[in-house]
Amino acid sequence: MHPDGVVLRNDDRPWEEVVELDWDGLGVEMIPDELRNAIHLRVLRCYQNRLSAIPDWIGELRQLEEVSFAANQLATVPDALWRLENLRSLNLSLNQLSAIGDGLGRLRQLQTLDLGHNQVAVLPASIGDLTSLSRYLYLHNNRLESVPASLGLRDTLEYLNLSTNRLSTLPGHLGELTKLGELRLSNNPLTSVPDAVCRMTALRELHLEATHLSGLPTELGRLGNLRHLNLRGNQLQNLPGALAGLGELRHMDLRANQFTHLPDFLTQLPRLEKLDVRWNKLRSTPAWFGTLRNRGCTVLD
Repeated sequence: MHPDGVVLRNDDRPWEEVVELDWDGLGVEMIPDELRNAIHLRVLRCYQNRLSAIPDWIGELRQLEEVSFAANQLATVPDALWRLENLRSLNLSLNQLSAIGDGLGRLRQLQTLDLGHNQVAVLPASIGDLTSLSRYLYLHNNRLESVPASLGLRDTLEYLNLSTNRLSTLPGHLGELTKLGELRLSNNPLTSVPDAVCRMTALRELHLEATHLSGLPTELGRLGNLRHLNLRGNQLQNLPGALAGLGELRHMDLRANQFTHLPDFLTQLPRLEKLDVRWNKLRSTPAWFGTLRNRGCTVLD
């Protein structure tokens, strides 16, 4: 039993034999010192507790591969965390973090990183040193005004969420994320689609909801693998004809824009399954909506 009355373990094994601990939602206020004896620990989950600090000795648990301190009360994390060089997954979301140390780049085995729902304003350039970062980078709901160009070095990354930040553009080097399958940029003051996005040719999902767009570049038509395009809540009045080249597109969300008419080239999208144009200012219902519906496409107007 922990000093605060929380039961953390229900077995009698020595700490040296423990390889996985799940302390999610137990109300833990402090990591017990006994944990430093768990030298073979590989998984530590402390989601939704009351932790306000991580002890410096955490860096002694060098076998850790998965760590979650999400949904706690952390304002900082110790530099010792960056000594866990076998980490493959790190979740620090839903805390009160305002900065991430340069030592982050030492986690060369890290495949997934979740820093969402914090107050991070600056990412260290060393994020580009995360040579194994391939699956998931979640930065939603922070205070980022920019992202380091070095992030473009991680050309194995498959998922990137930068929604609900303060981004007005992206560095050109992010266009080198040629394996990125899903990019979320919603709720940023972009005003235009960054050039880098149009070079992410593996994208299957692109979310640009509420990004203050008044127009789209013709280069967006190069994203031939795109299946889901979310443009909801912008100020768009026209679509470039180049979008007719999005031959894999299944879902297009044009809700809550400023369209008074829509181009009939949308009927040329052979795989379109859903077109949502609600909450626009269409002067009349296009006759070709019937063409789409007849071939099985759901049209919401």
